[in-house]
Amino acid sequence: MLLLIHAPVFALVWHGRIVDAETKQALQGVVVTNLVTKVQVLTNEQGQFDMVGNVGEKVSFVCPGYRIQTHLIIPIVEGIRLNFSMRLMSNDLKEFVFVKKYNTQYQIDSAERRSEQSRVLARQKSSIGSPVSFLAERLSRKQRSIFKFQKDFVRMEADQFVDTRYSVAAVTSLTHLGGDTLAYFMQQYPMAYDYARNATALELKMWIRYNLKDFMQKTDSLRNLKLPY
Repeated sequence: MLLLIHAPVFALVWHGRIVDAETKQALQGVVVTNLVTKVQVLTNEQGQFDMVGNVGEKVSFVCPGYRIQTHLIIPIVEGIRLNFSMRLMSNDLKEFVFVKKYNTQYQIDSAERRSEQSRVLARQKSSIGSPVSFLAERLSRKQRSIFKFQKDFVRMEADQFVDTRYSVAAVTSLTHLGGDTLAYFMQQYPMAYDYARNATALELKMWIRYNLKDFMQKTDSLRNLKLPY
């Protein structure tokens, strides 16, 4: 018994794999830190990591947008890889609630899209003040794709809103254009999101008619376009 008590503790290699708790997808770029030795490793594309440490030492998992976790290194059979899951911080946010102020089809559709993508849209970039998370974020292909999706989502929402105010039906009723000529006109005179957001109904009509006049002057007549009218 005395020999067992005073036996030295040898370091072992702790194998693990980290996934998203809900999607079960592998999490790349998770910072795995041995809080005793301060050794750090990152999970690969399969969410796998190998950490050297002694039994009983604490290890933390840090991933941008996820809850920080702490685990104890336990003795395991050589070659066995332990599975861990991490949950998003966004799960602590209040659920999206539809309210009566959404009275247009665009507002309803937009609210539904944001509700469906709330977990991804809630992810925020780490600041340079958190260097570990900041670095992990930039090394993770999944994190970069999430932030790209956020930008594309904002752009898509803006385009969808412009289409509700600068619609084919509205332009047709004011210009009496049709077919490819109508499409050519709207392509040549796109409406900016800020203007579509702030302009009144009268201002929108004036804007379309002003651009129609310019369109006619530049082309002399619609016949010269050789497009169906």
